[in-house]
Amino acid sequence: MKGDVTNTLPTYLENNPQTMIALAYFDLDIYQPTLDCLNSIKDRVTKGTVLGFDELNDHSTPGETMALKEALGLDRFAVKRYRYNARTSYLIVD
Repeated sequence: MKGDVTNTLPTYLENNPQTMIALAYFDLDIYQPTLDCLNSIKDRVTKGTVLGFDELNDHSTPGETMALKEALGLDRFAVKRYRYNARTSYLIVD
């Protein structure tokens, strides 16, 4: 879907109530849209879901980390770094 993900994602999920999230990749860089999207999908995340982040735990762009902390908490997941790019991280929901 084209458009601002903070507007299109809730609409998509409302129109597709069967949707479960297996993989979501966040390259939003800043806090509010990342938080909005995490809050939109958190009840559709299942065991084994992969959440990827372009700037997680990055000093110059703390928004993704703060949004993850607020929406899902940091104590529940082991964050893994992509070995070819230190800025890229992911976690797998247990």
